[in-house]
This record gives sequence, structure tokens and C-alpha cells, in this order.
Amino acid sequence: MGKEVYYIVQTAPAYFLRWSSAGHFVQGIGRHEAHHFGAISEAWRELRALRGRLKADGASRFPRLLKVTVETKSIKHR
Repeated sequence: MGKEVYYIVQTAPAYFLRWSSAGHFVQGIGRHEAHHFGAISEAWRELRALRGRLKADGASRFPRLLKVTVETKSIKHR
């Protein structure tokens, strides 16, 4: 059993921050494409930098940070 906690930056309802092949963060479609920040401080740093670059679309709740917790449990068969 284990527990993994990480943070992702959501920029719009269907868009998340991802690492591009050009070496910087860009918007990507879908949670599965999202960059996983291991520490909330890293995610906040990138979110603050991103707020200046994104144009406001009227939705005040974006961009935002999401905390993701993944729990892994094992089942023992006898």
C-alpha cells in the first residue's frame, strides 16, 4: 500500500499545464497530459508566473492548483 500526493495547474476547464518539448510550460488538453509538481511551492511558483501570461477569460477560478492524491492498495489472495 502507498500514497502519492502531487499538484497540477489547471488553466481552464479542460486545459492543464504541461512541459513542452521546447523546454517551457504550455497549456495541454486533459488531466492525463498535466505536469505533476511534487511540491506545492513549485506549483505556486509556476502558477504565479503563468497568471501574467494568460489572458483572463472572465472565469475567476482559473488558473488554479489542484492537489491529487493517489492511493495504491494491494489485495492478498490466499
